[in-house]
Amino acid sequence: MPTAFITGGTKRIGRAVSDDFIRHGYDVILHEHNPSSHKNDLVSVYKDSPQKVSFVDCDLTDENAVHDMVQNIVKHHGVPDVFIHTASIFEKDSSTDFTSHLWDKHLKIHCFMPAMIIQYFYNHRRDGQKLSAVLFADQRIDAPNPDFFSYTASKMLCGNLIKLLAQSLSPDMRVNGISPGPTLKNIRQSDAEFMKQVDMTPLKTQISDTDLAQAVLFLTQCQTITGQIITIDSGQSLDWRTESFMQVRE
Repeated sequence: MPTAFITGGTKRIGRAVSDDFIRHGYDVILHEHNPSSHKNDLVSVYKDSPQKVSFVDCDLTDENAVHDMVQNIVKHHGVPDVFIHTASIFEKDSSTDFTSHLWDKHLKIHCFMPAMIIQYFYNHRRDGQKLSAVLFADQRIDAPNPDFFSYTASKMLCGNLIKLLAQSLSPDMRVNGISPGPTLKNIRQSDAEFMKQVDMTPLKTQISDTDLAQAVLFLTQCQTITGQIITIDSGQSLDWRTESFMQVRE
């Protein structure tokens, strides 16, 4: 039975991806930053499932902790066939006030740590094992704007990282990405502000986390795709009417 390791896998988009992979017969190892009630909910929902659901908690900005986490995963589960990186932070700064702390935090979570996890899994794979990884970027990589400076910079790097990893790890590991648009409101937004952002997209439709999960499954199961990023954003990256232009709060 195939195994998937999903960072941020107990809540928000990560939870939708986890649910979909469990439904499609994968054993899953779900990461969260700290132990939470989300874990208890998943244990309750899947207690009678034939699929194994395991949990790990780890601070993804702590390199030693991440190394210990992946080492323990391989020791107890073997190298997962699929690695999905949904864990993310979205903290506000600008080019005039960003700090090394916030810059490094975004870069570590969105780029360095997933690359390190991929490196460890690749180097410890079984003979003949074919691996797949899906990293979450952002529609901003196709339509950058200077809002959320460190976040945007890290996601733009993530987009290029996907291609570099796909080039260097073929043919034994495929690496692809998802660039979502407005899916769930963030902690700074009211419901009205989020829906205004959705209404600005050409399709005027909120992104379904189910659509994102299905796209991840497609990238995982299609054996002839690598280095590609699927943008699922209701056309947001096509539109010139940016959040700043329309004065929409993010």
